Amino acid sequence: MREMGRERGRDGPAGRLAALLHARGDLAAARPLYERALTICEKRLGPEHPYTARSLNNLASLLENQGDLAGAQRLHERVEGGTVRINSSREGGVRLPVSMSDLLLAFDFANSDAAGMNEAFLCRRTGKIYWRSPNLDEPDEELPDDIEEGENYISIPPKKDLNLGKELVLDFAAEFMRDDYDKVRRIFGGKGAYRNFKMLLEERGRLKEWYEFEAQATERALRDWCKENSIDIANAGFHP
Repeated sequence: MREMGRERGRDGPAGRLAALLHARGDLAAARPLYERALTICEKRLGPEHPYTARSLNNLASLLENQGDLAGAQRLHERVEGGTVRINSSREGGVRLPVSMSDLLLAFDFANSDAAGMNEAFLCRRTGKIYWRSPNLDEPDEELPDDIEEGENYISIPPKKDLNLGKELVLDFAAEFMRDDYDKVRRIFGGKGAYRNFKMLLEERGRLKEWYEFEAQATERALRDWCKENSIDIANAGFHP
């Protein structure tokens, strides 16, 4: 399992790099970057902003992984005790928005393994994303006890649940590859469908168009999924 940190800073990739280092288990290198992201939030947005709360939670999570439970508890208390203002959920309690960039990364991760061994979970309260897979290099950390059945967590959906599989391919073919539409349908009736489809796209010079079409459709589908599940998406205007 990996706990994915939050977002990038306007003046540099501190938060994003910290998240990647944290995910790889390089806690010592991730810590100063999380601290920098927190400093940026506090200076630019103030101590009561939701992004500041997010940064506090990220740093607290890392401290927990390093065994500094007292330090992590102090940071959590700043959030939960009301030092930082965060949104109230409809069911009560607090809720932080999720970053769309983090959600897209988690979606790609969860759908990158054909055997379905990669999983990602979103914490509704903090906006944090947890990764779980036997394919990760470092030993898995312990997931929250209630991650499978608790109301605070939701699993990142597979492509087919959002109609981003064969249906999306056929939509693309109908719009951009009309002469090859029947061929694309036949391709997806056999094995190695995506590999063969991409080979066809390369032959037709439409691979870039497909990636752009897929990326736009994926973001729209994830925004709809968030709306259906009462998940707030962070404003793209500031990314600490």
